[in-house]
Amino acid sequence: MLKVKHSTMIFLSGLVWLAVGCWLLPLGLNFVVSTLLDKNVNMSRPVLDGLAPYFRGVESAAMIWIAICLMIGCLKGRFIFAKTVNRGVQRISKLPNPAPLSQIYPLSYYILLGSMVFLGFLVRYAPLDVRGGVDVIIGTALINGAMLYFRQAWAARQKPAYL
Repeated sequence: MLKVKHSTMIFLSGLVWLAVGCWLLPLGLNFVVSTLLDKNVNMSRPVLDGLAPYFRGVESAAMIWIAICLMIGCLKGRFIFAKTVNRGVQRISKLPNPAPLSQIYPLSYYILLGSMVFLGFLVRYAPLDVRGGVDVIIGTALINGAMLYFRQAWAARQKPAYL
């Protein structure tokens, strides 16, 4: 069984969040922008068509929608995911140092992850601008949460071993 230090486990958790966030963010941006293409003009786009009259067209509405989603994602990452990061770091800190890598996440985390993947499949049937917005929000929040993990990993690495 591979055993790693706490700081390594925390860093790996952040790396997972960063990888998923870096996958979702451009995917969401692509969905929003693809609704602007000529071949997709007849497609349902409730958010962009709703914002377009207020922002001089659908292109400006797309930029505003992306900016709103980025702000929501930053807030979600900073305030909601920060609690999740802190709980994960505290749980890892209670493990023996070094700890088996298989204990990086509890079973409840895998259940939560599975439910999020299932919700991702459900969002697949939403209009592209809505789906893109959700992906941008979650991707941004995950990247922000990953940065919190990296800060915690750095702090754990700097902590003396006798504490």
